[in-house]
Amino acid sequence: REAGKDNIKINLDIFNLYWAGENPVESLERLFPYVAHIHLKNGALVENKLKCGFYLNNGSMNYEPFFKRLRSMKYSGWLSVEWFGENIRSAARHEYEFIKKITAEEE
Repeated sequence: REAGKDNIKINLDIFNLYWAGENPVESLERLFPYVAHIHLKNGALVENKLKCGFYLNNGSMNYEPFFKRLRSMKYSGWLSVEWFGENIRSAARHEYEFIKKITAEEE
């Protein structure tokens, strides 16, 4: 907002904000007017260290409230998933199916 430029946007890496102690839904609501892209990953504490490479529906962050709010805001921009684990093809399929299911309109 302070830059006063329409071409300066946010790539919202929501897990990083969550891990820093922010509420993902509140962060989305504050930053939404400036978001051009949403970057997704999940992680958890393993042996007192953050380890990423967990499926979006399997790590520390619960993505359901975030996606519910995102859907209600009619977000139509890009989503990307950062993967740190093995079997990238099966991970890509799993994440795609999860995102498709969680972003589907409720009946």
